[in-house]
Amino acid sequence: MELRICLQNKLTEIGNILFERVDQNKDIGVLGGISGIALFHFYFSIENHRL
Repeated sequence: MELRICLQNKLTEIGNILFERVDQNKDIGVLGGISGIALFHFYFSIENHRL
């Protein structure tokens, strides 16, 4: 499988897990909290629109 497709699939998997578990995270930090999750989803959505 092409590397780009593998990376896209793994990032999608990570995004799904983060979305499912966002209520379990009470921290607000960028590195390990909901702010970081929000940034991940923001940049991941931008990249998905470029494909």
